[in-house]
Amino acid sequence: MGRLLEACIEDTTKVDVRDRALLYYRLLKADVHECARVVNCPKTAVEGSFAESMELELQEQLFKEFNTLSVIYQVIFK
Repeated sequence: MGRLLEACIEDTTKVDVRDRALLYYRLLKADVHECARVVNCPKTAVEGSFAESMELELQEQLFKEFNTLSVIYQVIFK
């Protein structure tokens, strides 16, 4: 496991793999039991609606405000 994590951390061509390897490495280094709890947490189903199933007007407003904090705070600025 150590050699695999080391190889993933050293490979800078795939940033997401490197970041995930660093996360696992740091979790393992901090506490093995806590790492197991975090990695093996219960999986839950994704609930709610997706943007494709929204009304067209609401979908257009959401995409217009996408790069603003209104999406996070669920406030629509007019």
